Amino acid sequence: MTRHKYKVTDTNIFLLDAKEALYSFKPKKPDTINTLMIPFVVLEEINKYKTEQFTTRGYNARVFGNELKKVIQEKKRSINQPLQLGENYFVQIMTEYNTSTVENLSVKVDLSSNDNLILAMALDLAKQEGKENVELVTNDVNLFLKGSALDLIVNDWKAARSIDDYADIYKGWRELAVDESVVNTLLPGKTVLDINQLDIDITNVMPNEYFALKASEDYEIPSFKDGAPNSNQFVLARYVQNVKGFDNGALIKIPFRAGNSSGILGIKSRNFEQSFALDALLNDNIDMVNLIGPAGTGKTLLSIASGLYQLKTNNDSKGNNHYNSVTISRPIVPMGNQLGFLPGKIIDKMGPWLDAIFDNIKPEMRDQVINKLTKSSSLKAELKKMNATELKEHLMNADYMEIQSLEHIRGRSMDEKFIMIDESQNIDPLETKTIVTRAGNGTKIVMTGDPQQIDKPGLNELTNGLCYSSERMNDSALTATVFMSKGERSELATLAAERL
Repeated sequence: MTRHKYKVTDTNIFLLDAKEALYSFKPKKPDTINTLMIPFVVLEEINKYKTEQFTTRGYNARVFGNELKKVIQEKKRSINQPLQLGENYFVQIMTEYNTSTVENLSVKVDLSSNDNLILAMALDLAKQEGKENVELVTNDVNLFLKGSALDLIVNDWKAARSIDDYADIYKGWRELAVDESVVNTLLPGKTVLDINQLDIDITNVMPNEYFALKASEDYEIPSFKDGAPNSNQFVLARYVQNVKGFDNGALIKIPFRAGNSSGILGIKSRNFEQSFALDALLNDNIDMVNLIGPAGTGKTLLSIASGLYQLKTNNDSKGNNHYNSVTISRPIVPMGNQLGFLPGKIIDKMGPWLDAIFDNIKPEMRDQVINKLTKSSSLKAELKKMNATELKEHLMNADYMEIQSLEHIRGRSMDEKFIMIDESQNIDPLETKTIVTRAGNGTKIVMTGDPQQIDKPGLNELTNGLCYSSERMNDSALTATVFMSKGERSELATLAAERL
């Protein structure tokens, strides 16, 4: 027996990703027919945004209209009746509802509110078709609560997420207790371990997934703050799928990058998570790195240090000349009240937003950055006299560093650049796609952010661009993700991240 299901949709899901939202409600069972029901008021709300240029919601508003127009022209029928989008899948605009359904409610509903009109249409449809067959789909928390209180089936839109809970996000590494003989295999002098030696489901291991292998369950991997630990109790490694002589791939030992000899422009790993991050940031074969985690864990510092360390300069003999420039950006999303428009050129407008990034050029990095830039003793002396602002301006004037506005990134093709997008939790999936598709030959993209500190309306811990890219691309050997949980900024910052 065929079952009819109706999905009543709110505006916000189409502004997040219009095309995917229109086609993501196809039935998964052959005995089900799904109809996507779009309240007329949703068309009105989307229409407000269609003229916006250089915004995701403006783009999606136009895509939404064009997609529905194509369907109408193809079917040559009005969309106030169901039009087929796929097998057992239809779309229809809802233009009417029975006011008595709302009037009979024991609570007063203000129908001047667009959300309440959507709610009223969903209630009326549930009365006609049976509430078990009607689902209200919204990312708006208040509408979700109202619908649930009125006994509707309500869900948020999950098409833009690969998991249902933030605790289940892909972390990019695992801590694993193994037999001591396994650890010994990767002690000094040996660098490769057959993945088959681990007692794990190999099918669940992702390319470039990192492993902290320890000789016992109770062993706690120490901090690296005082230098690289001298221990035969653990090793760090990265999984590589295609290794000659290993059918299912192998673990490749990675360095701690702690202590005096392992610094990147004077920056050293302070824990094993930072070691994982540095390995991904410095690996030529990994084109995209997602660094996820709370404030103070070193995401931005390690990214900036790695980018500058790998600049192409005339004074480098270490084989780490990879990128023509370090390109930096972040979404312009204010915390608190907005200050309004800022005058000047792009560097003047974005300067206040990017100061937090440049703050990461630490004093211990300055001399090594300067030594990398030039062989000239006189120029080195001149650069060392500069304050932080002057050095920043020199790096930008010499094209070693570049500020990129995300609003104007579409259409660019960026070759041999180290691109860092800070605060990536405040970009949406479409913006992520736009950014990543700008990558040309020899370019590396690094996205950093804390999904639990989102300031942009409409995004959450799972639908933000940072987690979206990590979840969607973690099965590719071109990408790596490292979740960083250990705060290293200060004890106060770590405590605040945990408790506030």
